[in-house]
Amino acid sequence: MTNFYLSKYVKNLFTHLLFLGCLLASGSSFADRLPGVLCEKLPGEDGMTITGWLTAQENNGGHTQERHINKDEKYLQNRNIAIASTWLNEETMWKYIAKDVQAFCENAIKRGNEAVSSNIALSGESKEAVGEYYIKNSEGKKPIQGNERATIVYKNDYSGWYLLTTYPQPVGRQ
Repeated sequence: MTNFYLSKYVKNLFTHLLFLGCLLASGSSFADRLPGVLCEKLPGEDGMTITGWLTAQENNGGHTQERHINKDEKYLQNRNIAIASTWLNEETMWKYIAKDVQAFCENAIKRGNEAVSSNIALSGESKEAVGEYYIKNSEGKKPIQGNERATIVYKNDYSGWYLLTTYPQPVGRQ
């Protein structure tokens, strides 16, 4: 009986070492080979919702839902940063970051392991509100328009790429 389990253990160990050897011979790590939850299924693909996609990002270490979607003035005031901002809602966020996420995912497997931050120009109209921001020690939150900017931060870990965060940014009002 002991020989059977020992044999099974050795076989599993050999298989894992063989896999690891192939991986090392490729000159790459396992994490940069995985697109991760960021790219597995984007909103609109096979019934994936924006909420479902964001939840997958949060479950892997992201914090967009937690800190940057539909937050009220009190929440923004209590953030311990100079300027705190929030997207109006998930749909608005996805409308503005979808192209960047899709372009990122097209090359995710080729990327290294370092976090990637994008600062994108929003493609909307100046009359269209996309979010709000609050400047520390000022009065009231103010709108962020559709022609301003957004930050998107992608991160890679052992399970692949995920969205660490995204938030809209006011331009020239600090």
